Amino acid sequence: TGGEFAPKNIVDSELVLGIIATVGTDTKGVIKDITDQLAFFKYKVEEIVVSKQIISQFESDPPLFTSEYDRISHYMDLGNEIRATSDDMSILARGVARQIYLTRIPDENEKPQPKKRCAYIVNSLKNPDEVDFMRQTYGDAFHLIGVTSDYERRLKYLMERKGISKPDAQALLARDEDEDIAQGQHTRDAFQHADYFINVTENTDHTY
Repeated sequence: TGGEFAPKNIVDSELVLGIIATVGTDTKGVIKDITDQLAFFKYKVEEIVVSKQIISQFESDPPLFTSEYDRISHYMDLGNEIRATSDDMSILARGVARQIYLTRIPDENEKPQPKKRCAYIVNSLKNPDEVDFMRQTYGDAFHLIGVTSDYERRLKYLMERKGISKPDAQALLARDEDEDIAQGQHTRDAFQHADYFINVTENTDHTY
């Protein structure tokens, strides 16, 4: 997939790659593959983890989590609260844009410029409004990559790799797909807007 992300007309252009992944999908291998392939084109990758770098800015005293279920649920709740309070479904994507802006290097006129041959991987977006904002902001430089695996594999991952009980894991999967509140998780809807789709199979060395 590296060639698909490489710029065709603009030399040294900046890229922004949004990851939209269903809960329980192990994206580490996919992000590593993308990073390796972009390195072939001499691109440096900077990953922006939305839960750690954006959502966490809205709480002054992060709690100590006793389980992975509590951690995931907490950031889902906090993300929903931020969207509701701000009345802006794209606010977390705006936070990502600010993060990217702050990493840019000022030119001789003190105007921040896009980094040459830099690809930002945004992990991850969760609703169509966030996707729309990123497309409007970055235009052709933005690509949305949908990453998923089948339901049983995701359930198994949450239970065996994250230590979450089956009922809690099932609840997380259902909530992530489509919450019944406007400011909630709407991964299924946003997933339909992806430019590329990757399905993580049983062998993590092979995706399609």
